[in-house]
Amino acid sequence: MKKYLTSLALVALLCGCQSNSETCTITGSELPTELEGAMVYLVADPMGTDSTQITANRFTLRCSTPSDSVLGMLSIPQGDIELPFIPESGDFTLTKDPSGAYSITSEDPSSLNAVLTSFTKEVNEKTKALATERESLEKQIRQASNPKESSEIQAQIDQVRVESAGIRSAIAAKYYESHHDDLVGALLFKELDYADEAEYVTLYEGASDLVRRDAKNTERYSKAKNALETSVGKPYKGDFEIPDGEGESVMLSDYMDGKRYLLLDFWASWCVYCRQAMPGLKQLSEEHSKTLRVLSIGVREKSKADNDRARESLGINWETIFDKDNVSYDAYGVLGIPTLILISPEGEVVFRGYQPAKLLEIITELDL
Repeated sequence: MKKYLTSLALVALLCGCQSNSETCTITGSELPTELEGAMVYLVADPMGTDSTQITANRFTLRCSTPSDSVLGMLSIPQGDIELPFIPESGDFTLTKDPSGAYSITSEDPSSLNAVLTSFTKEVNEKTKALATERESLEKQIRQASNPKESSEIQAQIDQVRVESAGIRSAIAAKYYESHHDDLVGALLFKELDYADEAEYVTLYEGASDLVRRDAKNTERYSKAKNALETSVGKPYKGDFEIPDGEGESVMLSDYMDGKRYLLLDFWASWCVYCRQAMPGLKQLSEEHSKTLRVLSIGVREKSKADNDRARESLGINWETIFDKDNVSYDAYGVLGIPTLILISPEGEVVFRGYQPAKLLEIITELDL
């Protein structure tokens, strides 16, 4: 039930709507016996929540359809089933494939829900081999005998993830091309790949109202704009308060002394790659102390205490601050951690990325 309540908060309303006289029907039959008596919910604000109960291994759920597109969620909490559903006129069926995965099907291939199901099916088919490979690698990493072996297997897993994401994005782009003005396109916009932040901004600004009204897309657009404003060659941002949640606050400009370069390291206690980067940062702080000031900024944490404990266990003895509200993280348009940003004494961003090796190249070039 907790997961179901979370879904209520996550249902994405992409535009205001009014109900009309048309209805949609979702049916399910031959459902597992363990779902007998379970509740089935369809949540689609502002339409509200429709519900029914599974009886004799089947259910029928009817709902009105809005005049404008909204995204709903079909949920059976007892079976841990959650599927996106677009309320639209027609008859739909909850089906289960041989692998055990549920989907919502329709006899009308032109329906938006049928298109979503087709997208998911194509992705699953074309990434099936990679999914099998990933399962095998994850089994191997659990049986790894030493850290070196684990690291090598993890690198392979990461590569499989990248390949899978690339396939998914390419398929999404194909579907988006023919559905960029409807809700399917608005959903798949999040799946599109892009070369850099500038391309994302261009895609967003040229997208439909449905895309630009979505809260997550708008937030992503804001981050992209901030990232461009703090990209290499642009002036740094530093005159804003960063509260630690315990009554103290600082500004990044406090750490600009006009003599040394400032290296910002955005990290979190739970981030494996952030932890792996710490020995290198320690070396930089010790070997380049006269020309480089290292500042690690704790972000995306549950509490300052978590960040403090990690800082102590990792032996971080250079300057650190805790950003409770992710103010600096958002101001620089950071999307993932670790992220490293190098700022010149004059306040210009000279490096931005996540690869320590690339940072070292820049530091060498600058003769720091």
